[in-house]
Amino acid sequence: MALAVLRGACRSGPEAARQSEAIRLALRVLLPHVNRRTLSTFWTCADNANAAQRSLVLQKILRLIEADVMRAMTR
Repeated sequence: MALAVLRGACRSGPEAARQSEAIRLALRVLLPHVNRRTLSTFWTCADNANAAQRSLVLQKILRLIEADVMRAMTR
């Protein structure tokens, strides 16, 4: 569910920053499984006003988050 929230943030425009409650909760849920710096970078980039840059960076960070979650599941 947390990954779905982050995927939605990647697809949406700058108004996703207004959904910060959902994004913040999703990042908090993932904290035990993902590097804190990666989650912090996602949070910071979610507020980028440049839509193209924002989407590209968030998608790359999301792939890192998904990889960390998959690794955590195999432990």
